[in-house]
Amino acid sequence: MKTAIYARVSTGLLAVEGTSLDTQVEMCMEKARVLELYQLEIYKKSGVSGEDIERPEMDRLRQDIAQWKIAKVIC
Repeated sequence: MKTAIYARVSTGLLAVEGTSLDTQVEMCMEKARVLELYQLEIYKKSGVSGEDIERPEMDRLRQDIAQWKIAKVIC
């Protein structure tokens, strides 16, 4: 089964001043390499509030977990 990498930022400002999506994905990929996890699926989205659980990439991730396509998640 695959391992999911989930990254998101809520605002453009956070993406610039905080940890960008690309940086988050790179950090998660490094963690996956350390754990020797190589089948990866990336879920990422910017500009979506963390207050709302209904987010397209989160929905896709939850669906893939429910269908047993994803065994682990790195955030």
